[in-house]
Amino acid sequence: MEFNQRSLFIILVVLTVSLPNGALGQEELPFWRQKKGLFQSIRNERKVVVSVKEESVQGQQRFRMVGVGAVNAPLEFCVERVKDYEKLTSLSSAFKKVTHNPQKKQIYMVLEALGYQARLLLEYKWRKIDDKKQQMDWRVIWGPFKGMVGHYQFQDLSRGQTEVSLWSTFSAVKLPVPDFLLKFTLEVIAEKVAKKMRSFIEDNYRKQKRKDP
Repeated sequence: MEFNQRSLFIILVVLTVSLPNGALGQEELPFWRQKKGLFQSIRNERKVVVSVKEESVQGQQRFRMVGVGAVNAPLEFCVERVKDYEKLTSLSSAFKKVTHNPQKKQIYMVLEALGYQARLLLEYKWRKIDDKKQQMDWRVIWGPFKGMVGHYQFQDLSRGQTEVSLWSTFSAVKLPVPDFLLKFTLEVIAEKVAKKMRSFIEDNYRKQKRKDP
C-alpha cells in the first residue's frame, strides 16, 4: 500500500512522540531548565513544550524534535508504563499492531493513518543514568522510517512527579507546505499526542493508588 504525503506525516508524528529511543546528544542544561519561569510552568501549570528545528547534517536536511512535560506519577511507575509497549494499541487507533520481542529488544509495529499503513521494526536499549534518571534509546532498523533515532529520558522531580523529555531526529519530510508551517504543525500535533500519553500514565497511577491498601 502506497503512502500519500499527509498520512506519512501523521504516522511520523505519532511514532516520534509515542515511543521512547540510539542515543542522541542533548544539552547539559536543557533550554527549559535555563528559564526558571518556563520550568515552573512545566511543573506547576501542566505545560508541554515541543520544539522542532530543521538542521543540516553532512549535507542532509533533518528535523530535530525536542519535547518535555511533567507527569504526576513516580519515576519507576512511568518507566514501567512505557515498557508495556503492546498497550499502545489501546491508547491510539493509529497503532494497529504492536509486537514486543524482549529477548531481541525489538518492537514490530503497524501504524495507520487515513487508510495507509507503515510497518516498521525498531530496537531499543534502556540505560540507568543515576538513581533519579533513566533513559530509553531507540532506532528504527527496518521500514519506511529506517534510520530514525531518538530517546525518552525520565527524571525524578520529587513529590511523586517525573519529568519526561524527548529528543528525536529524522530526515526532512518533503511536503508541499512552507517549512515554518510544517514545523508549527509538527509541534501542535506532538503536543496533543504527548498530553494524551501523560493522561494515560496518570490515569493508570490513580487506579493503582485506589487499589493499594
